[in-house]
Amino acid sequence: MKRLRFDGFFTIYHLLDYLDCPKKFYFRYLLKIPEKRISLSAITKKAIMNALNQSEKDISSILKQIKSQIEVMISSYREKNIDVIGELDLKSIEYMIEGYFSDPLLRYGKLIIKNEPFTFSIRPGKKRYWLKGKSGEVFLISKKDFIYLFPNFDINMLPNKDEIMIHRIVKTGVKKATSKIELAINEEISFNAYGLAFSDKKIVPDLHALYFLYDHIPYKDDRGIYLKDKNGNYIPCDIVKVPCKIGKKGEICKGKKSYCTKQKRGNVYYFTTRDIKRLKHIPREMMEICASIRKADYPRRAGILCFGYCGYKDICFKEAMGDFL
Repeated sequence: MKRLRFDGFFTIYHLLDYLDCPKKFYFRYLLKIPEKRISLSAITKKAIMNALNQSEKDISSILKQIKSQIEVMISSYREKNIDVIGELDLKSIEYMIEGYFSDPLLRYGKLIIKNEPFTFSIRPGKKRYWLKGKSGEVFLISKKDFIYLFPNFDINMLPNKDEIMIHRIVKTGVKKATSKIELAINEEISFNAYGLAFSDKKIVPDLHALYFLYDHIPYKDDRGIYLKDKNGNYIPCDIVKVPCKIGKKGEICKGKKSYCTKQKRGNVYYFTTRDIKRLKHIPREMMEICASIRKADYPRRAGILCFGYCGYKDICFKEAMGDFL
């Protein structure tokens, strides 16, 4: 039986495609079978990220740019006889863009790195792969301001210094990681953290975060999601410090007989850490994954390979979790 191998310039995006769906990776990159359809959601996400990487700050101009990019990409795919499936939700895009630019980290923090690429290499066996990635966004913010912005954050995780460095990966999809374990073993965070620490950047942020733009979208239905105080009582609109919005139209809540409702799908931010001791193990993790791809070995979850070098999953979990255990 002929063994198929990946041929070409291997990037971190290929690796993420593999982790997302090994079968799709196999058909697209090894058998080289072109896709016959693409979701409008995927096109929209690409257009949003392209727009956020520009220097433009005006929300209306950004929305026009996103819509124009989407129309161009749709035409391009259709010319290649690739069907575009799904519906365009411009209102949701508007919520995500408005949420991004109203994020307090942009106001209180100092943006020092924005989507700058880094490159590093590993050598699984006899073959060399160059993994390209993007650093996301790196902020500097005072510890005092961080505690003010994130009052529910465990301050024991913060270093003993006045200024905190935060690396965040901006995501357009629905939140995927909420538990400490899921965040501690998240491959995308690990690869980006390794790239920042051991490429020309040579920085180790204090915190890493997944930041989900989708969580800025309000619920379409306000039933059963009223805010409650510690005693389980509904919170009237007239006693909250910041005016809240209610209902499907997102109108400002007023009066004693109206109650505030939750306006976001999630927390937007999901924080974790990657210290320098942990990062020194990342090359071995990537060697196992990339070596398996080179050998055309397609397990359902590459996480098994990440832990394979020590042979005992519980030991590796302890190493990955660090202070969480």
